[in-house]
Amino acid sequence: MLDKLNDRERMFVVVGGLVAALAILIMGVVTILRHRATLREEVQTARQDLQKIREMGQLIQRLPSGQQAPTEEQLKNQLRQMIESQGLQRSSMNSNVSQVSKGQEKVQVDITFNSEKLVDIFQFLYQVEVAGAVSARVEDLQITRPYSEKEVYDVRIKVTVQRPSQGGGER
Repeated sequence: MLDKLNDRERMFVVVGGLVAALAILIMGVVTILRHRATLREEVQTARQDLQKIREMGQLIQRLPSGQQAPTEEQLKNQLRQMIESQGLQRSSMNSNVSQVSKGQEKVQVDITFNSEKLVDIFQFLYQVEVAGAVSARVEDLQITRPYSEKEVYDVRIKVTVQRPSQGGGER
């Protein structure tokens, strides 16, 4: 078939064929490179997700096993014992229970300290948050310095725990 074409037409067909083949090759390479970049992003995302899963696994392993979340009175008693054992003087301790979602309630205890040293407060916070002396978490911490010349502070702490509702969520 190429034999019937003159040299000029033959050259045009060959060059056109090479250009078309080169265009298809370039499109194939670009598609492969895009796919490769997408796969790299997915691998990076998967590695980040794996790292988060490992961190969550470590957090779950640190949770106390078999312990049930304390009731309002149990939480208050545990906190009173901790406060007394550390020699802190609380000025007030109030608690309330609120419904978070169906079947879940949040027990919150507000503790106020007046004229306490920060070292003592931080030891108390360490016992609650890190050491796990109470199966609850500090949700809010407010520190004010009432006297500029003294190294004592007024502190308000909200300690909370979320637990299954007592009585099927009708509270």
